[in-house]
Amino acid sequence: MHKLGVVIPYRDRLEQLDLFKKSMKHYLHAKGIPYEIITVEQDWAKIFNRGKLLNIGYKVANSLDRKSVV
Repeated sequence: MHKLGVVIPYRDRLEQLDLFKKSMKHYLHAKGIPYEIITVEQDWAKIFNRGKLLNIGYKVANSLDRKSVV
C-alpha cells in the first residue's frame, strides 16, 4: 500500500506550521488517505532555499517504510 508524503519546508512560522499540520491531518484522515508529514527545517546561517528543502524531504519520504500508517 502506498502512502502520501507531505513535505513542508519550514522556517520561523510555528503558528502557521501547527495550523497547517492540524488541517492536513484532519483532511487526510477523514478521506482515509495514509500519509506521512515530513517537516524540513534549514540551518539559520544560510539563506532559505525552499527547493533544496523539498529535495531533502523527497529523499526522506522515499526512505520511510511505506507499510506503516499514521
